[in-house]
Amino acid sequence: MDWMSAEAFCQRLVKGAHLVSVHSQEQNDFLVKLVRANMNSTPRMWIGANDRGTEGRWTWSDGSPFVFTAWSTGEPNDYFRREDCGMLNWSGEYFLQHRGPHAPVSWLQLEHWSEM
Repeated sequence: MDWMSAEAFCQRLVKGAHLVSVHSQEQNDFLVKLVRANMNSTPRMWIGANDRGTEGRWTWSDGSPFVFTAWSTGEPNDYFRREDCGMLNWSGEYFLQHRGPHAPVSWLQLEHWSEM
């Protein structure tokens, strides 16, 4: 599922919902745990981080302030000018950019949050 489809799915699932925003190391650690526990075959998931509006100006899809960051080394780098959406991987506590908003990445449905 691409980033825009994942964001749209969240909005259809629950009124006012968005892809996850992360505002602290504690929240980031929780998400890494969630990814590791639930996504054995796909080691990454979309998060709400994006710079689709203005290149280099990162925002959360829910409009909350983009203050906390945990970019992987060398990120964000807008590789081939196609990277506008963030993701979280399970190999470490880092946000990663990926191949733009249309790259296939897995996602976790809302009910998984209550299982942790």
